[in-house]
Amino acid sequence: MTDIALVPGTNEFLWKRKGMTMTSTFLQYMQQKVRASLSLFKGEWYLNTKLGLPYIPSGDMEKDAHRTILESAIRVKVSGIKGIKKLLAFETELDAKTRRFTVSFSARCGNGETLEMDGLDVGGMA
Repeated sequence: MTDIALVPGTNEFLWKRKGMTMTSTFLQYMQQKVRASLSLFKGEWYLNTKLGLPYIPSGDMEKDAHRTILESAIRVKVSGIKGIKKLLAFETELDAKTRRFTVSFSARCGNGETLEMDGLDVGGMA
């Protein structure tokens, strides 16, 4: 599979001298797919309203309970991405000072390759 390549972090089109580039490997395609899915709230992108994480209001919820629910939502979303067969490892980190939540994981893809993503910024969601 291939897609228009995006610059990680900015999600701008990756331009080369001959114009836009496409993802060059299956793992690059899958990394981009995961980043896109986790960078949106569900329903936010009009072209695919099923893409993204559900909004989880913290309200009166304790911080630990909110984090647990958020981690579960991320696990379910990553596991449900077409092309990912099994999560092998999953870890999150919260920087309480900046309120940035990052995810690191490895997953087995349908083609047998292992997708590894480290320090994926899920934003100020925690």
